[in-house]
This record gives sequence, structure tokens and C-alpha cells, in this order.
Amino acid sequence: MKKFPVISENGNEYEVVIRRYDYSTAYGVYVYKRFKFLGISLRSIQNYQILGVQHYDAVAYDYDFVKIAKDEVARMEAEWAEDSRRAMLREYNAKKFEEWDGDCR
Repeated sequence: MKKFPVISENGNEYEVVIRRYDYSTAYGVYVYKRFKFLGISLRSIQNYQILGVQHYDAVAYDYDFVKIAKDEVARMEAEWAEDSRRAMLREYNAKKFEEWDGDCR
């Protein structure tokens, strides 16, 4: 199954592809961002992780593929927001460390 556009809470547009794994109730959810390069329409996967793509048990969702797609897009964007927050904290605290006088008293 494929759907475009899927618009997130943040207003971003994605293409969501849901694939069933043979003989299983597990479905892989692939989230792509579409873009044009030299007039050619391309897409890049947004939610690929080291261990692959997020899997959902369709039975647990009562086969509600809309909810599965929404949950994956929300999970992905929340993960990016958390990564961004951590990056800002890392920079801020590295600067504080550099400015620190070294006094531990």
C-alpha cells in the first residue's frame, strides 16, 4: 500500500509505503520524502535505521493502516526533534565547559 501525500502534524509531506511480510501480521512502514533533482522526481527514505525499518503488528492495530502510518510519521518526527534538542544541549554544555574556570569547590 502506498499513500502520498501524508501530511504530518508539522505540515511536512511524506510518502508512506506499508508492506506486509509473508506469512506474518508484521508490516514494515517506509516513510519517504519526495524531491526533484535536475527535473527528475526522486524520493529518499526518512525512517531507515541501523536495524532496518520500523515494524508494526497489524493485529495489535486491528489492521488500522491509517493509524499505523500516523504513528510512524509522529514517531519519526518526535525522534528528530529529540535528536535536535540533544544536539543543542551538547553544544550549549560544551560552551559552558569551555567557559568554566575549573573550580570544583
